[in-house]
Amino acid sequence: MTLLRQIIQLLSESPGNIVYHLVTLFALQAIFAISFTHWRRNPMHQFATRSMWAAGSIFIIRLLLLGAGLVLIEVPALAVVVLPLLEQALNTLTIMLMVWALVPHSNRLPHLGHLLLLLGVLVSLAMTISFIPTWRALSADGIAYNSTSQATIWGLLQIVVLAAGFILAMLNARWRGTLSPVILLFMLLAHVAHFWNYPEIIPTDTNIIYWIRLGHLVALPLWAAMAYRQSIMPLLLAQRKKSGLTTDLQSAILNAAQVIQTEDRDAALPAAVTLIASVVDASFVAVGVLTEDAQPTLALTSNLPQVGTDQPRTWLLPVSDWTALEAVVSQRRWVELNPEGVGAGQLHRFYEELAIGPFGALFLQPMLDENQIVGLLLLAQPQGTAQVSQKDRELAPMLAELVVSKLTHIERFMQRSALIVPPPVAAETAVSGRIIALEEAGKKLQDQLNVAQDRLVQAENRAAAAGKRAHDLAA
Repeated sequence: MTLLRQIIQLLSESPGNIVYHLVTLFALQAIFAISFTHWRRNPMHQFATRSMWAAGSIFIIRLLLLGAGLVLIEVPALAVVVLPLLEQALNTLTIMLMVWALVPHSNRLPHLGHLLLLLGVLVSLAMTISFIPTWRALSADGIAYNSTSQATIWGLLQIVVLAAGFILAMLNARWRGTLSPVILLFMLLAHVAHFWNYPEIIPTDTNIIYWIRLGHLVALPLWAAMAYRQSIMPLLLAQRKKSGLTTDLQSAILNAAQVIQTEDRDAALPAAVTLIASVVDASFVAVGVLTEDAQPTLALTSNLPQVGTDQPRTWLLPVSDWTALEAVVSQRRWVELNPEGVGAGQLHRFYEELAIGPFGALFLQPMLDENQIVGLLLLAQPQGTAQVSQKDRELAPMLAELVVSKLTHIERFMQRSALIVPPPVAAETAVSGRIIALEEAGKKLQDQLNVAQDRLVQAENRAAAAGKRAHDLAA
């Protein structure tokens, strides 16, 4: 209890309460500055934009509360009437702005979050105005604000908003792994602790909501860390690309040589994908070739390896199942899908269908052969990148043309190979004829040899007969 009492005193009494205001203001300044620089580099980044506006607005709110406290410090009677209700109203606005900034917005209804925030601000303003007369009368009787029904209504509203934001953040696969649910959870626990703390565990004579202040001291620095992470990730990826430029150039030359030498289509596609991946900023590269079926299908070959093998991962995607693919095929123009903008819902479903990622923005470049589309080139940026880099935009048409040229060359090579007439069988026939002629010549020679042997035998017989007659005559 001693530690808890010290925390309460630190957050509710001078100079600790001044330190609380300074720490929260510093954290909000950091969030605003980081988000502002991120927004300057990439105005389309939705998280940076919302964090910038939310942190700036909360900074003004907290500064207004601090200013009111400093002005009314010499007028305790008026401070008791103004500050408790004002702090609850401003805390409610703070929660609404945090949830608006830290929760993913609907892709189909991108302005729904803005309308809900505006509605929440109007409701808070109406509640504050309606509560002023009642609280003025209650404060005159010395009743603590935390024990009033007004505090209960504020607490329920704040808990409902934070719980809804936490659930939405946890339901989104991309936001579940960020600090957003953690920040909202700390804020939710702080408000629940404040809601259930009456009657107080340790009696105090203050209307200051110290549990909520403790939640601010934890949540706001975490928000600054999340903004810094979102801002620094694209810079680190760009630096990594820049540092590996020489290696990438050597790899690109070797991959280009392999693509040129390959005459097999099954080997040419992975080689082309490897070449493209070595020269672009995209983390995911795929070449899709359209089939000639009644229902066009995209046969994708990617730069991602299959599990347990050295072969690239491949997919067969029906074009009719994806609006973006149909648009590229029908219009023969490139299409860009952003993770937090146009086509965000379809982009997330695409990554989930392929079981890859998460990646950033996706660029779809048609591959044209004499105005006839033969396939698509897909370039997905690294995670956290909301837009396709200018370098990839400029390289995509040239790389697509390179792939088409190679596929056309292989197709013509196969056609020429099919048209080549096999050598005539006359050579084999001539060889067979020569063998027969040689066999006949050998047979004739054998016959002549037999005749010669017969004549030799006859000559020997005549010579023997002549020798016998000569012997008889000599006798």
